[in-house]
Amino acid sequence: EPETGSLNDEITIHGLFFGNKRGKVTLGGKNCRIKTWTSEIHFVVPRGLSAGAHELKVTNGVGSDTTTFTVE
Repeated sequence: EPETGSLNDEITIHGLFFGNKRGKVTLGGKNCRIKTWTSEIHFVVPRGLSAGAHELKVTNGVGSDTTTFTVE
């Protein structure tokens, strides 16, 4: 949440099974800077993305999942 944001915004993902070891978050194929990785993931929308829908992917030791995130 939220499902949209602007460049350099901090975004929070709530979920289960993220694990104790920090994984990887990518948006539109670009690596995101992760601020915290606990029962929530806080990451920063990377610069250089065009406005529109992009694939948001979270990967950890268990697997990965994707969703769509819109850059405004």
